[in-house]
Amino acid sequence: RLFRVVWFRLCQLWNFPSFTRFRTGMAVGNMFIQAPAILAVLIAQFQALTAFSLTGLPVLAPVILGSGLLIKRIVHNAEIVVPKLVIVVIIAGGGWFTHYIVFATTRYLSEQGALPKRYIRPITTASEIVILCVGVMSILVYLGVKVKNIIVPLVVYAAFASRDVVQNLVAGAFLFLVRPFIIGDRLAVRQPGWKQG
Repeated sequence: RLFRVVWFRLCQLWNFPSFTRFRTGMAVGNMFIQAPAILAVLIAQFQALTAFSLTGLPVLAPVILGSGLLIKRIVHNAEIVVPKLVIVVIIAGGGWFTHYIVFATTRYLSEQGALPKRYIRPITTASEIVILCVGVMSILVYLGVKVKNIIVPLVVYAAFASRDVVQNLVAGAFLFLVRPFIIGDRLAVRQPGWKQG
């Protein structure tokens, strides 16, 4: 069930319009960058194969050497990219496993009666947000991005822009946890100059 939920969310993200535009732009850009090089290699190999019958091995040698260098470069890039990709997958898997542990623990505690059911969704949502932020920051740090240069402006911006939102979130969390009144309670609102009669 959890795998289906994760897969559904990944599919939603994959088909999100902004991400689709980004993917399309990157694919087109990648095609325009690689197309001339691939076309040049194909033309050179075709010319070399047609010239091989005319002149022999001296014409074919640069193509063979060039293909060997191309394969060597691909292997070298794979040696750099694959370990980083493996670490990124391990970090993502660790985040998913941690979220699964939190979700399973809250569900178990709720079934045992130790945790009210209304706490499950906020706890799992908070764990998703924290795990996602920690995972993204870990991946960025591993890939060599200076996270401090990204986080400091975001924190300053968030502090100025969301002062009222944070106050409302804290008040909502307080009401959610303390529950000063429940469904069925009668409340009275007093206005200035109002007399009870």
